[in-house]
Amino acid sequence: SIYRPCVHEGSCSSPSKTSSRTHKDYFENKTYNDYPAINVTYKGAVSYCAWVGGRLPTEAEWEKAARGTDGSLFPWGNDDIQDNFANLCDANCTNLDTPEFGLNDGYADVAPVGSFPAGTSPYGALDMAGNVLEWTSDWYAVDYYENSPYENPTGPTSGSKHPVRGGSWSSLRDGMRPSARTSKASNESSDLIGFRCV
Repeated sequence: SIYRPCVHEGSCSSPSKTSSRTHKDYFENKTYNDYPAINVTYKGAVSYCAWVGGRLPTEAEWEKAARGTDGSLFPWGNDDIQDNFANLCDANCTNLDTPEFGLNDGYADVAPVGSFPAGTSPYGALDMAGNVLEWTSDWYAVDYYENSPYENPTGPTSGSKHPVRGGSWSSLRDGMRPSARTSKASNESSDLIGFRCV
């Protein structure tokens, strides 16, 4: 994991778990170096991004990178999801009672970063739908975008949760839409949540 050196150096907190659902030694095993960091809190994601000289994207930046300027339904456009577009809860998924049968992305949980180039966004961003949800920097308010600034909204000035966007390997197709919003408390972590830096 790209997150491992930051933890070993003492600049980032350890993940809450060192395994994924199907890989017991996920965090320390170099086999998974090209996989997303998971089980990381909001603070851990912020620390890592600062460690590499970046930051978490705002929720609006994240959505624009995923949808492009024309507001597509998905990063790849408006076509329905196909096996090679994203990692979602499909025939391999044991996490839900009603997975998306008829689809098979080849993974039971997390996949290596960039495994689905057919799902690349208009800006060339990979994995903006599926694989892991991603922390964004804003505070979360369910109604924020009803009255937000039109250009470059940066989120509410306070709150108790942060938005996570993009769907995960455990999401159904509706959860894969970049416009889908959910939130988590800063101290929460999960094998469904990762992050990206800008």
